[in-house]
Amino acid sequence: MELAMGLEQSKQNFNFNCSEYREREDLSFIHNALEHSRSSTIEKFELDLTECMDLCQLDYNLKFDFDFLVNRCCSFAVERNVENFVLDLYRPEACPLPESLYTCS
Repeated sequence: MELAMGLEQSKQNFNFNCSEYREREDLSFIHNALEHSRSSTIEKFELDLTECMDLCQLDYNLKFDFDFLVNRCCSFAVERNVENFVLDLYRPEACPLPESLYTCS
């Protein structure tokens, strides 16, 4: 997981990967990073949940947490006018995306 700042203090890149064995800790880290980000411009936001999504089939609470995280990251990307948003999901059809993601410009 990485949170990189460019030369300008106001530009950031977010790159989050969720590990199969640390999914709860990773989710908490991502939520915390979003909560405390003060950047006005984010060039790239990457969220890779491919390693963890299959666990959601076994644990309904974890599925709810992942769905909430995906929606929160999408909303964050729209609100912050992220220039390049990359979302990797193990089973994209299992996680509906918010309408706001399709209607932003």
